[in-house]
Amino acid sequence: MKLLSSYGYDSSIQKLATTLSGNLWVVGGWVRNSALNYDYVGDVDCLTTLEPNELNQLLRSAKYEYDLNRFGTRRFLLPDGNHLDLNTTIEQANTSDIVIALKNFNFSINSAAINYSSGQLIYTESFARDFQEKKFHVTCEEKLRTGEYEVNVLKDMEVLEQYYCIKPVIDVVSNQLIKSRKALDENLRSISNKLALKRMSEHIEKLLPSGTSSWIVRGYPRCAYLGELRYWDDVDVIVDCSQEELTKHLSRSRINWSYNYFRTPKIFHFSGLTLDIWPLEKNQSIHEAISKFTHNLDSTAWPVGGDSLLAENIVLQSLDKRILSVNIPVIESMSKFDSSYAAIKSLYLIFRHNLDIDDSIAWLLNREFHDTSLMRKHVIRLVKELYICGILELSNKAEYIFSECGNNVPTSYMLKYWELPLRRKNC
Repeated sequence: MKLLSSYGYDSSIQKLATTLSGNLWVVGGWVRNSALNYDYVGDVDCLTTLEPNELNQLLRSAKYEYDLNRFGTRRFLLPDGNHLDLNTTIEQANTSDIVIALKNFNFSINSAAINYSSGQLIYTESFARDFQEKKFHVTCEEKLRTGEYEVNVLKDMEVLEQYYCIKPVIDVVSNQLIKSRKALDENLRSISNKLALKRMSEHIEKLLPSGTSSWIVRGYPRCAYLGELRYWDDVDVIVDCSQEELTKHLSRSRINWSYNYFRTPKIFHFSGLTLDIWPLEKNQSIHEAISKFTHNLDSTAWPVGGDSLLAENIVLQSLDKRILSVNIPVIESMSKFDSSYAAIKSLYLIFRHNLDIDDSIAWLLNREFHDTSLMRKHVIRLVKELYICGILELSNKAEYIFSECGNNVPTSYMLKYWELPLRRKNC
């Protein structure tokens, strides 16, 4: 609870807890990481045993505004841009019993809850046993039968294994998931970048309004071109239609979607794919759109239904030479927070793809850095991804960055969250 307070979330959570007469339980990463003594910032996941209709009435009376996330869970925006997700035990597991609901979580190591008002701690027997042994059981076998959540579960498993050094208990369920993960990785390694993008196009084409043009942009084409795609890589898509037309189509088609941080649609495909989609600006070409991206290596687009990558020759040359640069005019137009995140994302790209840099990166890394709790959340998320990309150490590349850019805050900041003493000790 002190950890939540230290990040400035206490007043928002206290207000919600008061609205619910103390029936608010904090679950998920904040509880697990506090038990493990890890620094943490992430979404604040909460449960209540209230009936859904009663909960909705209380929230309306208190004039709360919220969105729904991919699971239909109520999502509240916190002051720094982070969010709090609130579900009921009835919606979670058709029960008013908090322990039974916890047993329905994906992993045993997450099945603990703290009542925000009273401080009462509740956990399952599986949590107690596995926490002591630094292991986890996969406890969402029923969800996995649909195949809808498998990619998310596989990625979360890898984070627990590689970042937290908590190993799965090998049983029928975890063994099957490990085999699935291996098959997905081998499939991506065995196909060409063009085939990977064509296959992704086939998925996307079925999700968007018919007759519209669309393009896969940013990370997915970059990773495909470099031959470093992972099964969990998110997909960014630009579509040539209005936001209203796009959202109406998604709703009519009963596609699972919600608004993302930028208030554009995020689609959750049944295959496990996550896609962020936004409209092309009026009278703007796709070439103009990608020319305004932050990083040169992201200034590419793959036409959905097409067979060739759209990119300037200088971008393709930079991809071949693995040289990263940033769009200085775009950076200068950003807020302090977005500029600071661009610096962190640049470091992530350098470490993930083993890139060299030009003078624009030095310019960016030496700008004023805006440290916030939300920035820490992003850094931790990106560091986790580096771990599950198989990056074992950053020191050599960090030395290169310091030699080219001088002692800069963003690099030291990222290294701080890479070097978690307890994790290194356990590993």
